[in-house]
Amino acid sequence: MLLPPPPPPAPSPEYERRAVALVPSLGLVFPHCAAGSQSSDRCDGVKGGGLFSFDALWRVTPHFAWGGGFAFAGFRYEPPERVQLKNTQAAAAWLGLLGRFYFQSEGALDPYIQLGLGGAALGTTGDVPTGETYEETGAGPALQMGGGIDFFLSRGLMLGPAASYTHVFVDKIRRCRAGGSGDCIDVPKDEGGHLNAFIFVGARLTILLGSEL
Repeated sequence: MLLPPPPPPAPSPEYERRAVALVPSLGLVFPHCAAGSQSSDRCDGVKGGGLFSFDALWRVTPHFAWGGGFAFAGFRYEPPERVQLKNTQAAAAWLGLLGRFYFQSEGALDPYIQLGLGGAALGTTGDVPTGETYEETGAGPALQMGGGIDFFLSRGLMLGPAASYTHVFVDKIRRCRAGGSGDCIDVPKDEGGHLNAFIFVGARLTILLGSEL
């Protein structure tokens, strides 16, 4: 008597999590100013702009990943007339380690929250009435909190909305004459206010690589 043929192998899940994720992000960014005791001249007029970031993550388990990343943001800067600055620019940069927790280990959706620890700098640049260009930068340790929802586009690509808040613990403001002359001084951060945080709202593209989990 002939035996029945073995059953076909079970199909692999359609949306398999993978070990490595490369995550470029693009979106809008909004600055936050810590008001000074006398004014907020140092950051009045800094408005929303754009942000680009890139993260690399190793998904240790279906529910947890860790890695690192960087972000760069450019803001519109239109200071009030009393500040007397021209040709102005404002920007921020962040570099740090990331930990991410995923709520689902299977399915077409992949929601998560993440926490980042690192360092960041925020600053402005402008020409004073004498024609010289000065840069004022505040830097320090930074904490980033955020989250998002990824949607599978294919087995190797995900895309979804994301948001994050990055807070910089600024200790002092460094004022330097542009051009690499080394002419820098430290100025108090509490009198004229200072940029100390930014909020990102945008989209993340995730490129999945490595073995399936």
